Amino acid sequence: MLIGVVSDTHGPLPDAAYYALYGCDAVVHAGDVCDPTVLRDLRAIPTVRQVWAVLGNNDLPGSLGPQVGRYACLQAAGAHLVVAHYPHHVAPSHWEAAGLNPSVAPPAVAIHGHTHVPDVRQLTSPQGPYLLMCPGSLRRPRGGWPCAVGFIEVRAGVASSARIETLQGEVLLTWLNPNRR
Repeated sequence: MLIGVVSDTHGPLPDAAYYALYGCDAVVHAGDVCDPTVLRDLRAIPTVRQVWAVLGNNDLPGSLGPQVGRYACLQAAGAHLVVAHYPHHVAPSHWEAAGLNPSVAPPAVAIHGHTHVPDVRQLTSPQGPYLLMCPGSLRRPRGGWPCAVGFIEVRAGVASSARIETLQGEVLLTWLNPNRR
């Protein structure tokens, strides 16, 4: 399963993002959507079967629908994912507040936004390793980075690889699970 990851759109979905995400089975938006048409446009991508989102610091509660909250605990291709806008909200100390029981189902992936800076790396919790991703920003990147989108390949409950690309498809960062199946 290929999951597209976006964050910090701060307005309408750029056309280039629509095309960059074509081919994804699902999309996660890690907050600061700021325009409810973004979620509609993500759902309109022909290959996308599921769209998940969380609220960012610029999104008002209820503005994106009652199902969109500050945290999301998801399951994709057997893998558990935790999503929040703030980086510290996807740290292991917040997993229970997000609704996860890490002793039963620790996340394979933790996704956040807010920094507007792309990041993808493996971290370790007391329950084991997990992938941490921030896709950067679709409209307002920081730190000299370009507008970007992330991709995570999940198979049999495990994140097998991840990458962050520009909206034109140039690979910026990659990660391969050393234990991939």
